Amino acid sequence: MASWPSCKRNGSTRPSSFPIRAISPPVRCSAYRRPAQGGNEMGISVYRALCACTSAMLMTVSFAAAAKAVTLDEIKKRGVFQVAMEAAFNPFELVEDGKPVGYDPDILKRIADEWGVKLEISDIRFQGLFTGLEQQKFDMIGSALLMNRARATKFAFTAPIAAGNVILFKRAGDTKVKSVDDLTGLNVGAHLPPSGDAEIFGRYNEKLTAEGRGAAKVTPIQTIAESNLALLNGQIDAAEDVNLTFGETQKLFPGKFELVGKIGDPYYIGWVTRPADTDLRDEVSKVIRKLRDSGELGKLQKKWFNTTFELPDTGYLPEGAL
Repeated sequence: MASWPSCKRNGSTRPSSFPIRAISPPVRCSAYRRPAQGGNEMGISVYRALCACTSAMLMTVSFAAAAKAVTLDEIKKRGVFQVAMEAAFNPFELVEDGKPVGYDPDILKRIADEWGVKLEISDIRFQGLFTGLEQQKFDMIGSALLMNRARATKFAFTAPIAAGNVILFKRAGDTKVKSVDDLTGLNVGAHLPPSGDAEIFGRYNEKLTAEGRGAAKVTPIQTIAESNLALLNGQIDAAEDVNLTFGETQKLFPGKFELVGKIGDPYYIGWVTRPADTDLRDEVSKVIRKLRDSGELGKLQKKWFNTTFELPDTGYLPEGAL
């Protein structure tokens, strides 16, 4: 079974974050004693040069250590696959009884089982995921991430685990919003960047605006919950979301919202490793494809989304992706 360490946070039990690796204190140039004040300039120059050289070497060693690739062999020796996510994107990842559950944790557990190691999930704020990955506090980000160019050129995406569309929805029975092809005069709620659906909606609305059919106003929204509330209160006319989570919204507010239509091309969702860890990314992708081909991934999709996805082997990454 997977093991999720937990801790008390604000009175509730949530999975703990991984311990931050200790950082060595800066090394002084004590080996090269500074010439006394008033000493000859050559001595001072040599001292400065030696200090600069030593600092450069230390920085090189530090960066080399930071760039050391995480491999599957290392994970197997350690016996633990360390993954981080923000468990707040139902049904991909959420917290129940103090543990992350959902579509992503289910797949990750099967990957860890395939490798014969334990799965350790750290539930942290989304804003800290990419910084934590770069600092090697964990092996991979296991939150559902839309494969956009901004992310794919900086981090290494796995094979896709899901596919979907950005959608527009409205209050049930509101005749003001007729079609995704004409947003004239509407106030549309859109998620803030770096949300992948925000990027897709932004490009789509720019295209409509150039044709004289764009939204009159785009109201920035931080969360799906805020979108729902703003729409119910009449603060916005429509909201963008992703079809993979809209079903949960309909369950929470039965009969309150209606789908207007899909926006833009289909997109794919995956996880990321650091650029140095493409071998690990490839090992994760192998298991994802094995689960897909065996039908196990489809079972998990039916469990969490009540549908299945067509997931390609190629052509899912944006141009310039790692």
